[in-house]
Amino acid sequence: MKFLSFIFILVFGNIALAQNNDILTVPYNGITPKPSAPIDVSKQELNTDISMQSKLIVEAYLPIGLPHGQFKSLSNDMLGIGFGGGVLYNPFSSSVNPSLIRPYILGMQFDYMWFSRTSSHSETTINNRNFDVEYKLNTGAFSFGYQGKIEFFDTKIYPFLAYQAGFRYFEGVQKIIYTAEFPNDQQYAPTDVSDNISGSFTSYFGYGGGLGFGHEALRFEIKVMNQIGSEARYIDPNSVVANPNNTFTYSSKKSNTNMIVPQLTLSLHF
Repeated sequence: MKFLSFIFILVFGNIALAQNNDILTVPYNGITPKPSAPIDVSKQELNTDISMQSKLIVEAYLPIGLPHGQFKSLSNDMLGIGFGGGVLYNPFSSSVNPSLIRPYILGMQFDYMWFSRTSSHSETTINNRNFDVEYKLNTGAFSFGYQGKIEFFDTKIYPFLAYQAGFRYFEGVQKIIYTAEFPNDQQYAPTDVSDNISGSFTSYFGYGGGLGFGHEALRFEIKVMNQIGSEARYIDPNSVVANPNNTFTYSSKKSNTNMIVPQLTLSLHF
């Protein structure tokens, strides 16, 4: 009887200890678990790199128009400054190595530039009263056309080539301001004249390049373009003559519209 009691206590004790044990022991079946594959961090970083995935660029820029050649001499060294924007698309992002070349060959752009004012003075006599006459010519130009860009190397400072072609519309406003020689005669001065000058359509194509700065979605670029513009007709400021009937006459000149256009660009890559 004592022997049976001892066996009962031994078996019951083992069962109780197994139920209260926090560690479950699994018998060895002879198969070694296969370790999980290591994660390639470099590949993950490569896949999340903006420059490697970018297909679309949206940009805003500040252009400076520097006429040269005939356009420079005719415009009296006037300087243009304005604003613009555009989009660029890379249709070959999956077929070329973006670490070497990124061809954004499909794009559009637009900009508007105000040109520096030209003015001249002369004297006229109206009803036996002398007046100083100031002639002001304010001009501007709106451009719209195609653009493309090819970037090189996947670095934080990268070079690129650019090209463009499109149309430009020049417009202007001619003003005539009369100032009496004697203040008491100012009441007899003709009304100042402000007249819109008929615009002139031209075409242009350009080429150039620059440097981009940045490696993320937001970047800066410095670009210089040489634009070859077709002929446009302009008023010759030295030919303007004021008439007693508050009108004016003038002659015009024609020249090409070649410009050097530096640009400061802010671009967003998608």
